[in-house]
Amino acid sequence: MKKFCLALIAVFCIGALWANEAPAQSQAAPANQTSENWTILQLGFLPGAPTDMLTDPVYGVKIGAPISIGAPVWGVEASVLYSGSEDVNGIQCSLVYSEAKNLNGLQFSIVNFVQNCCGIQIGVINSAKDKTIQLGLINHIENGPLPWSIIFNCNL
Repeated sequence: MKKFCLALIAVFCIGALWANEAPAQSQAAPANQTSENWTILQLGFLPGAPTDMLTDPVYGVKIGAPISIGAPVWGVEASVLYSGSEDVNGIQCSLVYSEAKNLNGLQFSIVNFVQNCCGIQIGVINSAKDKTIQLGLINHIENGPLPWSIIFNCNL
């Protein structure tokens, strides 16, 4: 058990270092955003409720009770059923399903899907289009050297 925990910590550290090397444009805040248009804490209930969930970026914590979607997150997005912000720089997690267009960091849930990833996915089913490290029962990297794998898959 100690060896497993140490291995998991090592994978997280490698992923964090790898995610730190992401292109600056994907980690920077949108240039057209002003200080009035962002929030530190955001709570979402249903798609589009509240409406600021779709438009105001989060620099802190975005919570979905039960669903979280919409504007970019720099920090943590956590939901009960579904986490679905398009851009996440940090951690995206859910009990059931997590999905992002661009992810720089860690994504964990039962089912994970990301298009552009620079980080780690941990779940029962993981799917990505390009670069990622995956830990799960079924792992799929569309443009990877090994498209399908069990337990572990990686495309750097």
